[in-house]
Amino acid sequence: MQKSILIIVLLIVTFISCKSKMNSFDPDLDERILAQRGVEAIDEDNYELALLYYQAIIDNPPDDINANLWSSYEIANIYYKMEEYFISLELLDVLILEYENPNADGYPQAPLVLANIIKEKIFINEDYLKELSRKQDDEPEIEPAIEIEPEAEIEPETEIEPETEIEPETEIEPETEIEPETEIEPETETVPE
Repeated sequence: MQKSILIIVLLIVTFISCKSKMNSFDPDLDERILAQRGVEAIDEDNYELALLYYQAIIDNPPDDINANLWSSYEIANIYYKMEEYFISLELLDVLILEYENPNADGYPQAPLVLANIIKEKIFINEDYLKELSRKQDDEPEIEPAIEIEPEAEIEPETEIEPETEIEPETEIEPETEIEPETEIEPETETVPE
């Protein structure tokens, strides 16, 4: 009996010890270990810890751009899972813009494809649409800087009569007629013999 109690206590202590090691955060770990721990934290719905792991990869960028792109995607995905749709959309847009970089030819396409899928999910999500509607309702109305009063009734303009009548111009006759010049005969060339 004592032996089984001792085994149970040891198992509990071991479990708690392993759990606390997994939940401890060390940002100086290799990016592959940070990413693996981020996945494990997501699997346990420990999104705050997962965010720390993925942010650590971005804050200490490895030579490989793939880790940064995947970490950026995972962070946006975590915010989506946390139903923080506006934050997720902003992060997804930043990630998608990264692919417009002229050096993006060698980037892995999967984070981009998955980012676009999450954006589509957000846009058709009823909770997002409700939140969007609520945010628009909460925004204060912008008041104009100056008050513009409606124009008073405008009276039709009165006709203005000309003061004096303008006379048509008289035609000017030429003083003298110019005669055409006399024709000049073309010179003939003489060819020496």
